[in-house]
Amino acid sequence: MKRLFLFLTVAAAVCCAACSDDPEVAESNLSLLEDNVTFDMFGGRSVLEITADSPWTVSCDDDWCRTNVAEGSHTKKIVLTVDQSFLPEERTTAVRFYAAGEEKHTVTVTQEKFEPILVLAENGADITVYGAGSEPALNLRASVAWKIEGATDWCAVSQSEGTKSSVVKLLLTDDGEGVRPRSATLTVSSEMEGVEPQQVTVVQRSTGANTVVVRAGETRAFPARRTDGAYVKGVAADWVWTTDAELLSGLDYDASRNEITCTAAKSKQGSGLVALFDAGGAVVWSWLVWVVDKMPSDVTVGGIAWQDRNVGAEYHSADPKACVQDFRSYGLFYQWGRKEPFIGAKILSKNKYYEGHAEYPDAFGAMTREVVFNASRTAGWQVSGEEMTAATANGNPTTFYTRSSAAMSEGWTEGGKGLNDPCPVGYRVPTAAEWQSLLAYVDGNAAKNQDSGDTYSRWYALNSGGTLIGPSTMFRKGDNGRIHYPGRSAAYCSSTLAGGKPLPMYDWKAGDATGEGTYYERKMTTAYGMRCVKE
Repeated sequence: MKRLFLFLTVAAAVCCAACSDDPEVAESNLSLLEDNVTFDMFGGRSVLEITADSPWTVSCDDDWCRTNVAEGSHTKKIVLTVDQSFLPEERTTAVRFYAAGEEKHTVTVTQEKFEPILVLAENGADITVYGAGSEPALNLRASVAWKIEGATDWCAVSQSEGTKSSVVKLLLTDDGEGVRPRSATLTVSSEMEGVEPQQVTVVQRSTGANTVVVRAGETRAFPARRTDGAYVKGVAADWVWTTDAELLSGLDYDASRNEITCTAAKSKQGSGLVALFDAGGAVVWSWLVWVVDKMPSDVTVGGIAWQDRNVGAEYHSADPKACVQDFRSYGLFYQWGRKEPFIGAKILSKNKYYEGHAEYPDAFGAMTREVVFNASRTAGWQVSGEEMTAATANGNPTTFYTRSSAAMSEGWTEGGKGLNDPCPVGYRVPTAAEWQSLLAYVDGNAAKNQDSGDTYSRWYALNSGGTLIGPSTMFRKGDNGRIHYPGRSAAYCSSTLAGGKPLPMYDWKAGDATGEGTYYERKMTTAYGMRCVKE
């Protein structure tokens, strides 16, 4: 008996000694920055970051709230997703985190109550598209059932009804000869009482423009199309004149695709007139191909976006003084209502070359920049006293007419893109009011600089940032085509007629220029410089 007692005593001692050698079990640590997360009635996602030193699990009390994982180890980011709520009161739930069998952290999730909402981000706006090359979308935020009405054969929608927020794509086509611009008004509505309908107007404009901007070295296919959307048909495309013999190459007309293709030289800038001809060699339509090394950008002045250079300018520099002292930055001249440009001067002067001066040259004489003509298509620049009509102007793109017809007043549209508008896609001839707005703005919100060299050209350093460069183009006189005082004064086209006469911007002076003076005139046949504004 004594031996048994001794044995049990020793065994108990050994057991106690062994137990005392066991390591202590470390406590698991788990934490999150968030204790509460709030969602609106639409629900959504939120990222939670778990900091832990051991494996853990997570669960949600309700199935309208869930996580992307149920377990993990150590530090990890998880995504918490909450469904949209249709309940008339707020709701809450808990997301619970466990480690080593114990609840270590709880995140309270609160979701706001349901309210009937139908909001279109683009409500009341116009969405402008050119052709069908883009795929714009409507951003709809909704908590109610909705439907879209007003779709057309050319403007369909990817989803015509739904019950929640959606991004609805506009499915556009540009087939047919229909007049452009055309519009479709889409209405998004709900049958739920008190929910206001939402509207957006889709405006589709023509991909056709009378000036095509091409980057140097680029091969470009452009539509043989007018600004009103109508395609023009011919048998061959060819160049009429260019500022450099090597500027354009590879001209081709694909009648099946209604496209004209050309390639611009890699290291040259300039302009060239390209025309589509019929079987008899007559001009059907013509386009200015404007080759630049850097695509024109916008300068926004007083809320209006202006192109940063004149149409046809082949020199543009970050140094505004260098820009206004170079005749290549002055661009081309346009008679009112025409799309066919006339070349500018190669000499700039603020003190000579005005009418009556002994050195005053003929219309397209010693002061005019040289261009290269395609002898098989044109005899070069001409001055004609015949009446200018839409047909004669289009058919004779190198003829400067000194007598205009009333029909030419329909060539440009005030505040819109007229049939003969000479601006690139997305731009148009500015109105007189837009010119006056620009002048009024720069008078009080910009530092004016003026060339102290051979010109009176200006540039404005805008207080809002950016620089507006204004070469003093002056004009070609309407009764003889002669360039009048290039470099001395500015004269730019506007699309506005007053009393049957053009109302151009003159000499960077505010106020409507309605009179005529020694160095100023208002005639339909006068050709002014061109600066475009964004549509």
